[in-house]
Amino acid sequence: MPKQNKACKKWSEEDMKAALEELEAGGSLRTVGARYGIPHNTLQDHRRGRYTYQPHPSRALFPEEEASLVAYIIWMGRHGFPVTRAVATLMATGIVKSSGRQTMVNFEHGLSRMWWCRFRERHPELSARTHDPLDRQRVFGVTVPRVEALFNILEPMFAGKSWHDRPHLVFNCDETGFGDKQKSRKEKVYAQRGQKHVYRQTVVTREHISIHCCASAAGVSIPPMIIYAQCLPSNSYALDGPPNALYAISEKGYMDGPLFVRWIEHFLKHAPAERPLLLTCNQHETHMSKDVVDLCRGNGVEVVCLPSHTTHALQPLDVSLFGPLKEAFTKLATNMGLVRGDLVLGKKHFSSILKFAYPKAATVENIMKGFRLTGLFPLNRHALEDSDQWQSTQPLLAPPLPRPRSTQPLLAPPLPRPRSTQPLLAPPLPRPRSTQPLLAPPSPRP
Repeated sequence: MPKQNKACKKWSEEDMKAALEELEAGGSLRTVGARYGIPHNTLQDHRRGRYTYQPHPSRALFPEEEASLVAYIIWMGRHGFPVTRAVATLMATGIVKSSGRQTMVNFEHGLSRMWWCRFRERHPELSARTHDPLDRQRVFGVTVPRVEALFNILEPMFAGKSWHDRPHLVFNCDETGFGDKQKSRKEKVYAQRGQKHVYRQTVVTREHISIHCCASAAGVSIPPMIIYAQCLPSNSYALDGPPNALYAISEKGYMDGPLFVRWIEHFLKHAPAERPLLLTCNQHETHMSKDVVDLCRGNGVEVVCLPSHTTHALQPLDVSLFGPLKEAFTKLATNMGLVRGDLVLGKKHFSSILKFAYPKAATVENIMKGFRLTGLFPLNRHALEDSDQWQSTQPLLAPPLPRPRSTQPLLAPPLPRPRSTQPLLAPPLPRPRSTQPLLAPPSPRP
């Protein structure tokens, strides 16, 4: 007998959804099924939930469980506790294990690498990144009261000095150090296949050198101040450095009170003649000395000290300038080492490399971006709320972990009790009336 062709499905998921809604509204099973072309048996099965989603063993998690896990990973990454691949895989294995459902996951070894690759393909919003270390003091430094207090000071000053439409009068200064820790992206290099380690020779010495930079919200940069430790290099350092740069020395190569007074004089020499000026800086740089205060007030400069341990979020130069500057410096130094293998870059070469690296980083776009992201210009106290610096420094409670989906079947409504097949006992028959004559009552005794 020839095999009959199986009937094809003639209804869509939208039809099924509309049919189920009509059934919930009180429609008849056969009538609704005939209207949408759905067999009433199929419609009844969907109504009872017999076609609920069951994950493939290789997927392991339900869609809502994966969505909760992804949301947890993103939340933790934004609040300073990024999740590694090993931790994410361990959490996914724990979700499957605590659900109690039947699965092919090996709980001893955990989910496989193939599962992780497919998980990443299903969620392109996740990206592998290299984390930036953040000190614990900075975690608790950028808080809502401290940020609100800063802008409570700046807003009346902007209104009284008319700085809202004069970005060339709003400045920020900050200091960064160059030393043995060279910052560079992990660029791919090529070597012989099978070589276990590929090393790159360091061409910069371990001597610490600081640079004090300053720029306006209009994107104009003041010539930097280069601070060496203990002594200056050879006599040619100033000839090869950035134009109009200022050179100084300190015991350890960092800014101190006397050097900051000297830098203020350098700043006034290159700043616009229009007054008043606003200069925002880190609190420890000024040391709040009387000389600094008198020098600034006498020359029409309003100095506002930013809260301590907030440079990663509130310093425009720290946000958008210092990273590209160190990247450009390291790249130029490495390229010089490729040309001359015996070259070791020390104090006398630092200014000549900085001369070419500084213009690559101190662009108008980078500087203006830093002021915008920190909210210092245009003045915006809510600028940090959506930034990574703000969200990663708020010590909030972590969200609850995703709960596994229950696999226990729902209890069906009680079925009607079947009718008994035992014959019912007949009711008792009425007792037959006796045919015996009733005895006459006894006659009274005489």
